[in-house]
Amino acid sequence: LRICCFLILLLIFYRSNGQQLSHDQLQSLLSMKQNDIDTLMKKTNYKLLQKEEDSTSSLHYYSNLEKITEGPAWVRSISVMEASINGMSSRLIKYRTYSKDEYQSILAALLNNNYHTASKFAMGNSHHVNYENGTNAVLVKVTNNPLGNGKVLPTYEFEIGK
Repeated sequence: LRICCFLILLLIFYRSNGQQLSHDQLQSLLSMKQNDIDTLMKKTNYKLLQKEEDSTSSLHYYSNLEKITEGPAWVRSISVMEASINGMSSRLIKYRTYSKDEYQSILAALLNNNYHTASKFAMGNSHHVNYENGTNAVLVKVTNNPLGNGKVLPTYEFEIGK
């Protein structure tokens, strides 16, 4: 059954638009084995840039550059952080993109899955919104990064965990 689920997830990821990941795909990473995540990220053209592991925690950081012939290139990253102690474990997925369309698409998926705003706060150049649906929570962070030419480049981050 696990192999069948993995193959289905692999097919979904492989057929996705570029390397953009949906909310459902990000949620599925929470229950996958780390080796399966590594394989999936490689198949979807994400590069493993950082890997740190010890007896109680691990961090895997992947990045992807989607080159588009007409228009901007999109940079995306995924961090998979896991901690285990005394028989308890937790995993956090952080997905970062610079695409406003992708940001809006994931927000629409949150609304379609009955998420509502639980809290909001600002910290420096970042605005945080915590969305909940009674079962899960998603922290959405938008950071406005000032560039040297006076323009601002927003970064969109989504954090989910279990």
